[in-house]
Amino acid sequence: MSQAKFTTEEYLAAYEKHGSIDKAGKALGVSRQAIYRAIVKTRNDPAISAAMNRINTSIVPNLTWVKTKHEDGTAYSVLLKPEQISFDSLVENLEEIFSNVPPAPEIPEPSSCNSDLLTVYKIADLHIGMRSWNEETGNDYDTTIAVDLGTKGMSECISGSPASETCIILNLGDMTHADNNQNQTPRSKHALDVDGRHFKTLESSVLFLIHTIEMALQKHKYVIVRNQRGNHDEISFMAITLALYQRYHSCGRVTIDKSPNEFFVHEFGKNMIAACHGDKGDHRRLVLFFSDEYAQIWGKTRWRYLYTGHVHKSKGEDIGGMYCESLRAAALRDAYAHSNGYTGRSQIRATTFHIEHGERSRYVVNY
Repeated sequence: MSQAKFTTEEYLAAYEKHGSIDKAGKALGVSRQAIYRAIVKTRNDPAISAAMNRINTSIVPNLTWVKTKHEDGTAYSVLLKPEQISFDSLVENLEEIFSNVPPAPEIPEPSSCNSDLLTVYKIADLHIGMRSWNEETGNDYDTTIAVDLGTKGMSECISGSPASETCIILNLGDMTHADNNQNQTPRSKHALDVDGRHFKTLESSVLFLIHTIEMALQKHKYVIVRNQRGNHDEISFMAITLALYQRYHSCGRVTIDKSPNEFFVHEFGKNMIAACHGDKGDHRRLVLFFSDEYAQIWGKTRWRYLYTGHVHKSKGEDIGGMYCESLRAAALRDAYAHSNGYTGRSQIRATTFHIEHGERSRYVVNY
């Protein structure tokens, strides 16, 4: 695509006229990056935009030192930070990026399913993109190993579980080890051992879930997919969710839950199934929250379950009418876990519920 020269105003006018980055780019004969760069530039300090132009980059810096002078000629430096793009703008841009994802292929419905059963496939802390060295930690781990272990674990769980009419693929967060190429946790800035660039991690995560969904469609009539936010993947989980939504939004048998709600609740007969990552409160506080926030569902159900990840260890307890369970991580150990003496085993688990009688069976894959 030729890159004709246009002013920022002309790029913005094309975007306003055509209503999308892709359409504006096609109309002007330029790449979508050129249009997006013009939009970003209008949200930033002119000095930062000038610096971006000077080195011909579309990458917006996190901060910039700019040299200037007082009226008396004395030189000094000023620290500039670009205006942060809002959550709504970020989601809109991600939806734009994934708007051309090809639809999912047709998969024949299974011949027989039990509508009295619901199966939940739980994936906690898979940490795709993490790097671990056997000589240091006792196990190798990288993007390829993570996807391979996750795929084998889910395949075995799907094969071993009953043919319930509906299943939920429940990602409890931290599917990706990092959230960007800075290789740090988003909030605490904890240094991370990573395997390759973040683009590769995101692509591998999306392909893993696509494969999982299409395995599940061969066993279950309906598939619900829910990705929870983790403390490692506060933005990445949105990108993964929106990519899946674009692929399956016209597939009547697949529901991609893209609600921004921090908490997940699903009502199935007399069962209340709840989930969150688990990094913002212990089980006792979460039970009080769910009983109040979802009081109507709480009152109609007898069997109530809460699932969390984050702590990378298995623990189950009854608290005030709800069974609360933290799940083992699906990932193997990294250097941080090994050096701190953590010994948790890796696991993926499926649980099947009866519409009247609660939990009916479990299928567990350890590795």
